Amino acid sequence: MRSTARRTSPISSYAVGSPPYVTAEQFELRSTNVSTQSVKPGATLTATAGYGSDFGKIITRFDIDTDHPDYCNLEERFGFSPGAKLYLRVRFGTSNSSDGDCWLISNNSTATESVEVAAPTTPGNYDVVFELVGRTTGTVYDSDRIEVQVDEQAPTNPGPDDPPDDGDDNGNNNGGSEDQLFGPGVAIGGVAVVALVAALALS
Repeated sequence: MRSTARRTSPISSYAVGSPPYVTAEQFELRSTNVSTQSVKPGATLTATAGYGSDFGKIITRFDIDTDHPDYCNLEERFGFSPGAKLYLRVRFGTSNSSDGDCWLISNNSTATESVEVAAPTTPGNYDVVFELVGRTTGTVYDSDRIEVQVDEQAPTNPGPDDPPDDGDDNGNNNGGSEDQLFGPGVAIGGVAVVALVAALALS
């Protein structure tokens, strides 16, 4: 499901809302994927999501809500470069979150992050819920879900380094990164594997 509605504005060729824009609202989930469609009770699976901004262009600081708690700026290196402090949260039997970062709204590449979550302990069909969350406010700016079967007869689950199944990815891409938002690199935080590095740590 999607929680943000996108529209064309007179200032940006593609933007959500109206000036002053909330930078975090410009981001949406582009792909969601799970490593297996069937998992044993209590076992873990890897959930991967790609997200990014389709904001049309850099605009003046007067057109951006710089007072919003989830706003961040990469000004020290790039001049006025509005961004959003966001991370991925996944809920299944357990909940887990990525480290996230400060993402530049004018870079339209895809950030790809993965976390591991455990399945419920009771067999049945459950949703793996993906949420794009504001670091400061805890606001869920976008969300999606994939149904997974929890079954005692499920095959042994693939590990985090194994390729994902070719199962249904909810109509999206398989979670692979398109272009990194900032430079090459892999950051590891807890069980989250972040397939990109932003230019500035969260403030």
